[in-house]
Amino acid sequence: MAKTKIQKEEEIKYISDVLKKHDGFILAGFSGLSVNELNAFRRTLRESGSVMRIAKRRLLRIALQQAGISLNVPERFLGQAGFIPFSGDISDIAGTVYRFVKKHDGTIFDSFDIKGKQVIEASFLERVGQLPPRDEMLGLVVSTISAPLRALAYVVGQIKGE
Repeated sequence: MAKTKIQKEEEIKYISDVLKKHDGFILAGFSGLSVNELNAFRRTLRESGSVMRIAKRRLLRIALQQAGISLNVPERFLGQAGFIPFSGDISDIAGTVYRFVKKHDGTIFDSFDIKGKQVIEASFLERVGQLPPRDEMLGLVVSTISAPLRALAYVVGQIKGE
């Protein structure tokens, strides 16, 4: 069923409000997914502190133009776009989006950093999404730093034990 003019204006207002409140957004394309799969993805995003809204390309383009964001991404794909706003660092949400898109043969389109006023290329977003989660990365860093210290403590203990 087609949206009424009032519904379209509300959609544009919602996207504009989200753009004012967040640090950036990711656009992703999904086709052929069931409602259950999209709802599961929305739940995963909510756990990560974000949401997703499906938006029509034209309405998204209008909202971006009103916000002064020159991003031509909506013209490059067919169908509707998953609009995923984020606050903070993009790495917090990129992994979640990347894993879902890869599993369901979707497409990640460019993102936009609102604070820095710059486009984040899809290839960069995919590379960031492939990284392990932040907690795992910190664990790897700590173990890398502590390994030589453990080895030194072992050697000192062996010398002392003679």
